[in-house]
Amino acid sequence: MDITTHVSTLELTGPSVHDARLGSNAQVPCWFTVNKPPVDLNDLTIFWHFLDKEILSYDTNVRTNSSRNSLNTEVLATGIANLTISSIQIPDGGRYKCSVIYGSEGKKKEVWLDIGAPPQVTITDKTVVLNVESVLRCSATGFFPPDIGVKWFRDGEKLVDNIFLGDPWRNQDRTYSVNSTVTITPTEEDRGRNFSCRVQHKYLWVPLKEDFHLLYEGRRSVRIVVACSVLVVVILIIIIAFDLWWKLKSRRKDIGPLTLGVIAGPPKLIDGEKVVLYCTVDNALEDLCVTWLMRRDGQDKEIQTSQIREDSEEEESLLDRSYVIKSQLMGRQYLSSLSFIPHMERHKDLTFICRVVSGQQNNEKTFCCKRIYGKPQMSSPIEITMADSSRVQFSLNLQKFYPKDINISWSWENKCGKYGLSPTAETISTRDDHLTYEATSVIQIPDYTFRVHPEMKITVEWEHESMETSQTRSLSVRDLLWHPRVGPIRFPKLEDKIKATMTCNISGYFPNLLSVNWFTKQDGNETALSMKSSNMDKTYTISNKEKKQTDNTYSCQASVTFTPLISSDQGSEIICRVEHPSEERPIERSTGPLHISECPWTLRGPFTR
Repeated sequence: MDITTHVSTLELTGPSVHDARLGSNAQVPCWFTVNKPPVDLNDLTIFWHFLDKEILSYDTNVRTNSSRNSLNTEVLATGIANLTISSIQIPDGGRYKCSVIYGSEGKKKEVWLDIGAPPQVTITDKTVVLNVESVLRCSATGFFPPDIGVKWFRDGEKLVDNIFLGDPWRNQDRTYSVNSTVTITPTEEDRGRNFSCRVQHKYLWVPLKEDFHLLYEGRRSVRIVVACSVLVVVILIIIIAFDLWWKLKSRRKDIGPLTLGVIAGPPKLIDGEKVVLYCTVDNALEDLCVTWLMRRDGQDKEIQTSQIREDSEEEESLLDRSYVIKSQLMGRQYLSSLSFIPHMERHKDLTFICRVVSGQQNNEKTFCCKRIYGKPQMSSPIEITMADSSRVQFSLNLQKFYPKDINISWSWENKCGKYGLSPTAETISTRDDHLTYEATSVIQIPDYTFRVHPEMKITVEWEHESMETSQTRSLSVRDLLWHPRVGPIRFPKLEDKIKATMTCNISGYFPNLLSVNWFTKQDGNETALSMKSSNMDKTYTISNKEKKQTDNTYSCQASVTFTPLISSDQGSEIICRVEHPSEERPIERSTGPLHISECPWTLRGPFTR
């Protein structure tokens, strides 16, 4: 029987950006088409990567590194290769890559998954006192991303004065919360009016509005409480001031002069990596005041810190444009720290200042950010392609690094040792941001190398001034894109004592290191068949016809020829087992239980075995 595999032109479509709601079961879209449908699933392979790490693959079976990731195999034949992620979390957001291989043709497409959560809105403070300045508070919680807008209304009319929107803080689930306040002096007319807090966010179809009426407290009781509170505060201030004066008077006699040490910080500032600067003051007094500033072009500006909750971690509190200042007095030593995340454009040539004032003494120290380093980042996994009919090409792309100098080296190793490789091409260019660089390094490996050294490993290593240690990536035959596509076993109608040939077509693999073995299986027991063997009075003839394709991959038509017998073969199975260095496990195809018909002797005439 002549079996021909038709390889169709492959196209991938779908959005480049996709939104998903926090906690939902989301799909990352990837659709493909072939110009000669329907899709033959035996020729189809799918890979999904997240942040350059393989998370799911399909080749007749689905393999995944997490039970949260899945692929609906029932719709693959219609060209839908969507990745399903259950119970979406914020860390699931980022760059996904869908790779589809059909026959010997492969295509890739990137999809950026944005995770979002709409806010919940509550009015946390609506109690006021008639004709007394009062604060209304509206809380928006559990939203992502942090960009949010809050507006206040009274009977539908927008309030524009005395409105304050605090800095968002991050929750344990990485969503954000924020408070907005408006200060008003309520009148008698406001008793029946409708007040509203209206919140706008990317993941709200329409603005979320919370309506409420003011709650009035009695003014007399409030006055009494306020008066008592003021009296208590005045008394406390007098006590504290006297105590401070007495301590200063007694301590100034035996304490040395105030000493400000140099600002301690890392030797290198890396773009996007947290930095902590430390300012230490010795012989500190209680009236000490420490201020952090930043200076650019001779202009000083005091640093405003982000809003931090006591139960939040500092790492979580550093927003994109936030600074965190922490201070601690330990005996006569005062320690102040400034935490922030450096950015190439914002912090280059910026000077940080720690300014100290105590009584008549003042001093300051500086920390200069003359250079912000950028670490090389892999934009995608190492790209593997066929350079020509005899070479495989490996291409590494590194982006967003600074300064320009970078060292990239390739090597290959086997059991005997490690050997250097010279790049075929290497380029370094300025990125669109005009601040960082990107580099591409390419090598080509002759195809016979994979046949001679199928166990070899190819390694690329890069070194850069921004990195403490070098980074490496290693590849083996299993990382090549050209895995064998094994079709079903094809065979004619089987008749008792009539010779028959079974074929299994295998295509799209590289290198040509294919191993094909045939087995018979009966009553759960397997028996291997050799190239030409006799078994139970039958002769099995096995043939493998391999040839190179126009796309430089290989195909093979494996066949076994034998004479089936009802007496011994009815209900048994024939198994074709395919092994290749690119596959972790053998690929098997089975005929299923054989059905052998009796030969119509009277129609066929004499039969010669």
